[in-house]
Amino acid sequence: MWIHLLVAVLFIFTFVLGLVKHSGYTVYQMISRFCYLIFIVTGGFLAFKAFHRSPFLISLKIIIALIFIAALEYGFAKKNHKNLDQKTFKILIFIFVILILVGLLAAGGRPFM
Repeated sequence: MWIHLLVAVLFIFTFVLGLVKHSGYTVYQMISRFCYLIFIVTGGFLAFKAFHRSPFLISLKIIIALIFIAALEYGFAKKNHKNLDQKTFKILIFIFVILILVGLLAAGGRPFM
């Protein structure tokens, strides 16, 4: 659980910098990708432990996480082609906030199992 939370802090930092910086953002994009690979592994363990408590919320979180990863890759692709707009950035932030809220609800309203 702690790995998931610590990587989340690193991910928020690198995800925003990977989309906002005008130069040298490729490193932050790669770190973000590495972070969500760790999320997939640690999230799988957490989902397995919490599935009996709330199967609907866990399933919803998995679906939203996959949508977020796809949207983030879309945002990174737009950034690499120099045509990332504010709308795409706001949608990514919105999906990320929803993902965090559903994750907290699935964990019982607190970030600990």
